[in-house]
Amino acid sequence: MFVVKDILDLQQIKNGKFRKQITKFSIKDAVSEVTSILEMKSKAQCLTVTTTFEDFPEVMNGIQNFKICTDRGRLQQVFMNLLTNSVKFTPKNGKIHINCKLSRPRITGGFGEIEVSVQDSGLGISKEDQKKLF
Repeated sequence: MFVVKDILDLQQIKNGKFRKQITKFSIKDAVSEVTSILEMKSKAQCLTVTTTFEDFPEVMNGIQNFKICTDRGRLQQVFMNLLTNSVKFTPKNGKIHINCKLSRPRITGGFGEIEVSVQDSGLGISKEDQKKLF
C-alpha cells in the first residue's frame, strides 16, 4: 500500500499537483499504526520493537495524547520507509527502537519541535554507501 502511494506521490510532485493534507493528530497513534502494520513481519524475525516519548508533558502526566499538526499520511510514509528498512536489515532476534523527543518545547502561541529517531541492531550502512545517500 505505501509503495504504491510513494509512486503516486512522486508522479504528483513531478506534475506539480502534490497537495498536503494538514490535520491535528496524536503522534503516538500515528507511530503505533505504522508499528502495528509491521508487527507480523517483525515477530516472524523475532525482533523486539520499542517506542518511547521523551519530554512530552502529556505523557509525563499519563495522558499520552500529544497532538501535532502536519500531513499525517506523509509523516506515516516516512516512518514506514524507515521502519521497513530496519525490519528488513535487522538480523533475527534483533532490536528496533523508535524514540520521539520533544526537542524544543512549545512556546505559548508558537510551535515546538519533535525529533524522531529509529535505531536498530542491524549492521548499518557502510561508509562508502553513506556517501551515496541523498
